[in-house]
Amino acid sequence: MLCGVVVFSGMAQNALADTVITVPEINAPADVVIYMPITFAQTDDRPVSTLAFHVTFPVDAIHVEEVLPTPELTEKSKAIDYELHEDGMTMAFFGGVEALPEGIICYLLLRVDPDTPPAVTLPVSSAATYGASAAAAPVSVQFNPGHIHVLAAAEKHSADTTKDWRITLSELVRVVQLYNAGSYHCNAAGVDGYAPGPGDRDCMPHDADYAPTDWRIGFSELLRMIQLYNSPLGMYHVNPNTEDGFAPGPFGFGP
Repeated sequence: MLCGVVVFSGMAQNALADTVITVPEINAPADVVIYMPITFAQTDDRPVSTLAFHVTFPVDAIHVEEVLPTPELTEKSKAIDYELHEDGMTMAFFGGVEALPEGIICYLLLRVDPDTPPAVTLPVSSAATYGASAAAAPVSVQFNPGHIHVLAAAEKHSADTTKDWRITLSELVRVVQLYNAGSYHCNAAGVDGYAPGPGDRDCMPHDADYAPTDWRIGFSELLRMIQLYNSPLGMYHVNPNTEDGFAPGPFGFGP
């Protein structure tokens, strides 16, 4: 339940407000975890200490799994409380008299219902916002809406043998093994569908083999795998605009 400090006033979205909440436009397939960042900006002359807003979205298609505060928010001794509703959720940021930090203040961990068809756009907007200074003076807040555009089901990286959108250390070591072998081939009995050394090539090449695709894992391709392994929050996502079709970080960190 939300704490009693949250009271929505008639202060609706104001296009001229200097204090702004922004949610992005995200492209992601259904049934994957999406990290939707909530970004906050304010002016120095009107710092906001308490913030609350009601986020609206189609609850039959978008499911909230968790809300994660950023380290910058917790360093300010701020807490988050939220409550789900039939049209979305209410969120409150409060605690102490310090101003809220600027930048990303939390992530909404969302999952699009697996029955949602591709090409559907799911709006994420706001019905009401409220901001207050440390002295409890009201501050007008603007909410910039976003959306989730549902993509067709995406194939995970060949190295991701556990199919969880993460490259683990053991999965990275497997790619190192293919790199050290100088070449690789198809092997349906292999943990990833491949095996070190020359042999049958009657299958799709490994996703790490892209620059060029030559049945060898090159040094630059291995470095790319290390980048995906070291990616933010330990996850990666599909991005057709990159050289290998993937990008570091979970869905929500990029197109």
